[in-house]
Order: sequence, then C-alpha cells, then structure tokens
Amino acid sequence: MFVCSFACFAQSKMYVKNDGKTNLALKNEPKLFAKSSVKVAVGTEVNILQTSADGKWVYVEVAARKNQKGWAKKSLLSQRKPSTTKSASAKELALAGKGFNSEVEDLYAQSGMGNFEPVDLIESFSVDPDSVSDFLSSGLLKGGE
Repeated sequence: MFVCSFACFAQSKMYVKNDGKTNLALKNEPKLFAKSSVKVAVGTEVNILQTSADGKWVYVEVAARKNQKGWAKKSLLSQRKPSTTKSASAKELALAGKGFNSEVEDLYAQSGMGNFEPVDLIESFSVDPDSVSDFLSSGLLKGGE
C-alpha cells in the first residue's frame, strides 16, 4: 500500500508538454470543445487534482498560481519538463509532414513535377475552438468527442 501511495503522489506533479503550440488551453469541463478557462505555457508545472472517469482528462492547477485550474488532456502533459527552446517553424513542420525539406520542395517546383500551393493554402487554415464549439452546437452534433 505504501508503494502505491508513493507512486500516486509522485505522478501528481506534471508539466505542459510541447505539442507544437506555445500554450495549452485548460478547459472548463473534460471535453475537447469545452470553453477555455486559462492558457498556460509549455513547460509550466501543474498539479493533478482529479482524473476523469475514462482516464483521458485530468483536472489540474498551475503550481505557481493555485487559483488557475482547468481540465487538460492527459496526453498533453509529461512527467519530465520539456524543452521550451524553439525548434522547427510551422513551414518546416509542414514540409516534414510531406517528407520534404525546403530544398526538395524547390527542386520539385523547378522541375514542374509538383505544385504545392494548394497544399500550403489548406495547411494555412485554422479554426479557433470556440468557433468549432458553436458549429457543433448549432449543427446539433453531439459533443465533438
């Protein structure tokens, strides 16, 4: 019993993971399209206060600011403090997703073998979570989970 208590306590402190974004939006409830209550930066230490019934969400408080609390996907937290140094740009990540780097894309463009402008255009689209939530609500779609 002592080992379990120690393991459970050791996991109560976690850090916001680097998932390609600079901030994590803590939610008011454990749902993907729930309203955001607080945004915390990558590397921020948080304390786990509660876990959802399905184990996918955790209710956390920001360690340095106990009054900032909210729900986060457990997969967006890490037991190790992540690096907060900037790595790849959004364009570099998009090229990597295609299996390219900028030199390869330039070669394809020069040879006429590929036009990536439509792909780049689609990759530039973004929709904020509140708009998605409004769309789901007005479209009578179920919860977005």
